[in-house]
Amino acid sequence: MEVSNANLARSVKTLEPLTRHLLDDITSVFSLNCIKPWDDCDDVNKLGRIPTCDFVNAARQLGFVFTTSESRAIYRKLKDSNLDYINIDQFIQLLNNKVKLDNTINLDLGEFPDVNLFFRKELEKCYKFLDYQKAGKLPAADLKHMLSSLNNGELNTVGFQKLYKEAKMETASERERIPRSEKKRRKKALYREKRRLKRAERNRESRRNKQEMRSLMLSQMTSEERMDFLMKEKIKKQEKMLALENAYENGVGICINCCFHNTMNEKESKSLAKQISVTYNMIKKRSAHIKLILSGLQTTSILYEHCMLFGIQNWKVHRHDENYWEFLDQSKIIVLSPDAPEVLETVDPDNIYVIGGLVDVHVKKVWNLYKYKKCRTRHMPKPKNTICAQESSL
Repeated sequence: MEVSNANLARSVKTLEPLTRHLLDDITSVFSLNCIKPWDDCDDVNKLGRIPTCDFVNAARQLGFVFTTSESRAIYRKLKDSNLDYINIDQFIQLLNNKVKLDNTINLDLGEFPDVNLFFRKELEKCYKFLDYQKAGKLPAADLKHMLSSLNNGELNTVGFQKLYKEAKMETASERERIPRSEKKRRKKALYREKRRLKRAERNRESRRNKQEMRSLMLSQMTSEERMDFLMKEKIKKQEKMLALENAYENGVGICINCCFHNTMNEKESKSLAKQISVTYNMIKKRSAHIKLILSGLQTTSILYEHCMLFGIQNWKVHRHDENYWEFLDQSKIIVLSPDAPEVLETVDPDNIYVIGGLVDVHVKKVWNLYKYKKCRTRHMPKPKNTICAQESSL
């Protein structure tokens, strides 16, 4: 392997493609291993050079692999050339010779620019970033990313805040103090999110326990008992689905009027969505002969988004964008309201009973009678006084 004491007479263009590709990394590794002014202040000729005995270790930092015989040959040749220290040009030439000898990687990277132009372009880019920051045009996130790239990514949030403090610059959190009400709102939101996650974990644990108990029960049965149990379970499930389909088509109409969702805040809307979900699940669980209708519920409304959290898209319910008085027969509508003068004594399956989609979080005065003035209104009595026309439990 030939070594020249002079600077590289050849242009960078004549280097191997892999060497040109690694030129930035080579420069960085050389700068980390070369002698600094504070390392040796006596002999200035050693500054900016690396000892020949450290060449192989520095090259290995770039991923180069040297066998024992290759390392010995390199050190012997350097010693014969009376080189105790090598500069950057010699370092690049030695690595380029190693690439030539290996000759296992062929990269077509195009023409490499002049060295001065290459570094000048990068410096101009850096200065441009700094000018933008000085003019207040560079976002702090971009500045942090740029400074991290200059330090091999070793710039965390603490270091960035330290730079801000030394430059006497205010951070966004210091410029805009968060009001106490906003802090309380965020704290409540965080508390609700933690409760939601805990509730979800409890539900998952409950489902796992049920599955384990079911698996244990089935494992203790004989094959005939297991087949009989699974068949009965399947039949029961099919009967429930048929009952739900029948109620969806021919059940007693119960309509929940959701046209008040625009007057509700987020808490009330979520509460109403949960109550609607509980109503549907009770109908499904008890196989009640009830046809559930949701009126005034647009898919673009906030209430519908909250209902989607409970799976409304999979429910067997009648949903209408219009208000109930726009698509139901006026003669069959009975509005249930506590302000109604008459009591509901019997439940007629031919009628449709409307319930106001309001929650009791805030007291709302007599809105219903104004909306329902063209419809029959009733108020609910005690359950023991209510008689169903078909003598069936709703």
